[in-house]
Amino acid sequence: MNSQPDTFWAWLAGFIDGDGTVGIYRDSQGYIVPKIVISQKDRGILDGIVTAVGTGSVHVIPNSWGGAHQLAFGSGASKRIARQIAPYLKVPKKKTTADAMAAIVDKQRTDAVHERPEFKQAVAFYKSGLSCKTIGEKIGVKAATVNSWLRSRGMTRTYQEAQQLRRKREAV
Repeated sequence: MNSQPDTFWAWLAGFIDGDGTVGIYRDSQGYIVPKIVISQKDRGILDGIVTAVGTGSVHVIPNSWGGAHQLAFGSGASKRIARQIAPYLKVPKKKTTADAMAAIVDKQRTDAVHERPEFKQAVAFYKSGLSCKTIGEKIGVKAATVNSWLRSRGMTRTYQEAQQLRRKREAV
């Protein structure tokens, strides 16, 4: 998605300023869901945006005069797109929403991860000196996932600390 030039993101921001919506909503489970939607009579333009961005779905708006179409991006894509277009948006409310979108979603996901039992196990194993690889094997997730969880909590070891722990375990 980031492979597009800045001029594309500036153009898309202008298009969204004119014919789009940048919003943050709650789903049925209470989670915050970012959404970017663009409405347009010419489906070809929307299909071109989908091709350029690499994601999104276009459908006909039911009961619309003249058969308008709508392009909607999922929450992950909306967040990534918002980061790209935010500097170029001119409508104040849309700009503010796009700026807030990434921060809100990042916090929500981090909070949700921190409540998972696997995360709590990973933290306990980490505090006992196990490596991310060993923790991942014990709880059934990838070492990179464990590493990401721990980094989100500011719990990381330097290479030297990890080596010291490894030597300590091998000596026992």
